[in-house]
Amino acid sequence: MLVAISRDRLLENISGKPYCLVAVVSFEQRGPAWASFLSSNEALPEKAFIFDYETIAEPEDEDAELRARCRSTFTRTLDRRHKTTHFLSGINAFAANSLAEQIGQLIKECNGLPVLIDISCMTRVHLLAIVAGLRARPTPEAELYFCYTAPEAYGFQRADRVAWRDVLFIPAGKRRMFKREGFSRGIILAGHDGERLSVALQELEPASGTMIYSRNNDRPDFLRKAREANGIVERRLLGLRMPRANKPEEVSDDWKCAFVDVRDFEALSSILRKQVQMALRDDGPIVIFPFGPKPMSLSIALSLRDWDVSEAWAVYPVPERFSVTYSQGVAELYVYRHEKTVLGESATSSAGN
Repeated sequence: MLVAISRDRLLENISGKPYCLVAVVSFEQRGPAWASFLSSNEALPEKAFIFDYETIAEPEDEDAELRARCRSTFTRTLDRRHKTTHFLSGINAFAANSLAEQIGQLIKECNGLPVLIDISCMTRVHLLAIVAGLRARPTPEAELYFCYTAPEAYGFQRADRVAWRDVLFIPAGKRRMFKREGFSRGIILAGHDGERLSVALQELEPASGTMIYSRNNDRPDFLRKAREANGIVERRLLGLRMPRANKPEEVSDDWKCAFVDVRDFEALSSILRKQVQMALRDDGPIVIFPFGPKPMSLSIALSLRDWDVSEAWAVYPVPERFSVTYSQGVAELYVYRHEKTVLGESATSSAGN
């Protein structure tokens, strides 16, 4: 799972030392925020690899202008002396296998240097690909950092402008097989797009699991928006139970709702641990719906890797296009390290699930 560290501690660990940065070009204002922070603190990376996705965002002219501005900021802040920014173009933001291979190759090119991965504007598919790439080509955990910039606000996109070109089933476990669908256990990280969750559940709906809402005491409006967007789905799921033909029903055979602070990765791990243990008992898969905050999605993917879970999948509808109003502004900058846990351990905090 992830653990938060301070920006000061990060700077102490990397200042004056060579390291690599991995980030993404985006139409979001927060895209180059971490690069600007590192530059302003005179902690430039030795190598910077910037993914430049080919995605469609509307309005297209504004999207092109915002991405060009983002590229310019990366170049201006990171290109100093012999340090060079490498833009990786022609990248499919939703090709999990290709992204995993590219991440593994970048780690190899870093040649043992510390790696900072800015996940702020990555797709959730890319987050899963990072974990898969680390599985194939591990880097010392002490030398790996994940950076994240929160937006000041999330924008509004009309539902009638949204279409879905595909629904991806992305392996999040070590084996690429799917069995005993009727005994699957779900983990929903509820976001602000209720339609995306509905589309995902139409493709695969576990009969039991936990629906997790993230809570940020500094921004209670984020939780209210998520509850409003997912209220219909939440009420329907809470009425479901896993059917058992030959065994009596158990208290864990239904859907529950949990509220987890965005910084409480132990509580998140505790919820996931219980569902994984139940899935192992029934020989069923874990199914992730990663629509909440990106650090929480990444923490879940890392825990599934740490616990060597065999059958785990993420369901992710891919939109036809995005909106440049997806997020607004730049808020807090966070940095995390990975702390390996064991499936049999108990988290010290509880999320009331």
